[in-house]
Formats: sequence, structure tokens, C-alpha cells
Amino acid sequence: MHRLASAFLFTLLFGTGAAAETFTSPPRYVWLTTACPAWNCALSVMVQADGNPHVLALPTRSESYPWLVVRREEAGSVYLPENDPFEVQSFEYMTDAIARFHSIPRQRHPLLVTVVDGAVLVVAMREHGSAGKRRAVAP
Repeated sequence: MHRLASAFLFTLLFGTGAAAETFTSPPRYVWLTTACPAWNCALSVMVQADGNPHVLALPTRSESYPWLVVRREEAGSVYLPENDPFEVQSFEYMTDAIARFHSIPRQRHPLLVTVVDGAVLVVAMREHGSAGKRRAVAP
């Protein structure tokens, strides 16, 4: 009986440690945008995506950027540019996305999109001054 208890304790202590080492957490994703001044720009990004279901071309109401390409990338594997004119927020629930969508002023041209992985995206132009412009102040 003592051997059985020792074997169980050994398996419990060392067996779960091995299982924890092999477990990998699912990757986290971020959604990136490419603002396009013409359809040809959006089309070329879509062609380079080669049928990737996580790449979308969307029309916008912006005069400067009438087309927007949104793509999903694994977090930590991409550089997030600070000067991109659009920003993307991902939501798990439609109600949260709708609340955010309605809180964005129409001048920022918000879009509400559902995507293949089940997320709901809210895409909008960045507010003036938050597109990566930084100012140094002398002491």
C-alpha cells in the first residue's frame, strides 16, 4: 500500500510538471490596417494575401483613404506602426462592439465588421493628434 501511495505521489508531482511544459497557450492576434488612396493599392495587398481568410478589403467614407485593408497577425510578430490613420478594436461580443461603434463620432468614419474567427471589429480613423505625432517640450 505504501508503494502505491508513493507511486501516485511521484506521478502527481512529476507527471503534471511534464504536462505543463508541453502545453502551449493559443496565440493572441492583433488586427492591422493598411489605408489605401485607390483601389489598386487595396487590390495589390489582397493579391499578396493569396486568399488568406483573415485579410479584408473594406470601402470607407474617407476621401483621403477610400479603401482599407484589414488583416489579422499573431501578436508579437509584427510592428504596429504609430502613424497609421486607422485603428482597429476587436470585441468578443456584438453588444460591446455596437456600444463602441455608437460612441465614435461620424467624422472618424467608423466601421463595424464581423470576421471569420468570430470576433467583431470596430475600425475608425484615429483622432487628430493621436497618429503618432509626438512633441518634445524643453524643460
